[in-house]
Amino acid sequence: MLRTYKIKDKALSVERMEALKPEIFNGCVLILRGNIYNNDSLKDLLSKILGAIGIDFNKSLVLNIEKDKLHIKEIKNIQGICLLFGFGTHPKEINLNLIFEPYYVMKIGDIKMCFSASLSDLKENINLKQKLWKALKSLKV
Repeated sequence: MLRTYKIKDKALSVERMEALKPEIFNGCVLILRGNIYNNDSLKDLLSKILGAIGIDFNKSLVLNIEKDKLHIKEIKNIQGICLLFGFGTHPKEINLNLIFEPYYVMKIGDIKMCFSASLSDLKENINLKQKLWKALKSLKV
């Protein structure tokens, strides 16, 4: 079920509204290309990636870059955010203009960010998974 969440008067498509309740939301925002809820294998892969560093996928906020024009200022206003992952997205797509290195953990303010290949590409390419894992080791909770 698709629900919306208002961030500074802008309604964003959010597929797991319960993740936004402060007592449930774990501070992790996932920016994806497309809907993973209709693809069990990609959803499982993402759940395993996050689980490996102690993050519960079901308590994370999932945003679809294809449905909304996201802006880093809006994302930073999500109460409790401390971690952002972009899978198959580029920082410029959320108006974050910086020198971009995939599979590298960046910190902007209190938010740690990491951008990588899409989940589909990660699923098919062991080398990309290894690059992501090296970056994620520093985030282990």
